[in-house]
Amino acid sequence: MRCYPHFMIHAAESIEPIGQIAESFMDRARHEDHLEFFWFPGTSKAQVKINTRLDGQSPAKKPNPVAQWLNDELLSNGALQLLSSVSAAVPGSTAKLNAVACAALSGRSSIAPWSEAFTSPRRVRFTEMEYALPLDAFAEAFTRVRGYFERNGVEVFFPIEVRTAAADSTWLGTATGRDSVYIAVHRYIRDQAPGYFAAMEEIFRSLGGRPHWGKEHSLQAAELAQLYPKFSDFARLRETLDPQGLFLNAYLRDLLGA
Repeated sequence: MRCYPHFMIHAAESIEPIGQIAESFMDRARHEDHLEFFWFPGTSKAQVKINTRLDGQSPAKKPNPVAQWLNDELLSNGALQLLSSVSAAVPGSTAKLNAVACAALSGRSSIAPWSEAFTSPRRVRFTEMEYALPLDAFAEAFTRVRGYFERNGVEVFFPIEVRTAAADSTWLGTATGRDSVYIAVHRYIRDQAPGYFAAMEEIFRSLGGRPHWGKEHSLQAAELAQLYPKFSDFARLRETLDPQGLFLNAYLRDLLGA
């Protein structure tokens, strides 16, 4: 394992037209330390977040405590819970609720240790699917995601998250061997959109996407072996180190073909 020296993060959040961030995302992803955006389906704007690494001795610059509470608790959790509940109870209201949530988005800036900048409170219960795709596939993938809502209407009240990661060499890392873009779709636990994840997964899989191991997906060993060059090597090593399957359960047996 490699450990990095302590560092600070300058986190800058802004609101941009969705077309603008979608068009510039590829270029900006290659130049920023950490770039991500959140988009409520069917709306015209996105919240764009750029995290820039600073020296570990850089002074912290935290937002006003009241403003931080309003954003992190009242808007990001309290209002999100309320609007999610209304959307689940009255599905026909979802598009309008997304527009309300989009209008409430705001920009802010802060400097904080990495351990604070990369985390945020999440109190609304939801399920999530996230796929890592080749970075060059972003434009087609996001166009097809937007097209899904144009054809089917807005049926989910929860933002879509898009972020990036550099290529690595880990055997089962979702970014192994390629710079990657991650597209995460979410569902409030009581919503009424059962076909949403399946439709998104079809898009992601068609573009060579790899599922996040800790989130929802439908793939098993045969499909995963085609996505990870070292999958069979991992399976053999796992068998060597744990021949009795002490660290397996029924789900992992299917997932890893053990």
